[in-house]
Amino acid sequence: MKDESWRQQWPGKKVADDNGSPALKIVQKKSVKHNEYTVDGISGATLTSTGVERSINYWISEQGYGPFLQRLKQDPEMLYR
Repeated sequence: MKDESWRQQWPGKKVADDNGSPALKIVQKKSVKHNEYTVDGISGATLTSTGVERSINYWISEQGYGPFLQRLKQDPEMLYR
């Protein structure tokens, strides 16, 4: 994506909650309350926004890298062994 203002929203956002469960939401409505888990969608790109949200949430879930990320959170030194 080349929409720089959209890409600039991402630093500091969290894609998982404190339990490691997928929590990212890309919202299309400006009336939605924003927090560390929400990113504004791109106007006219609902399918793209939905795909990005689903892809990220899938890869941090139990079906993706979720179990590894949980182990890494508990034992960050495992990367250096």
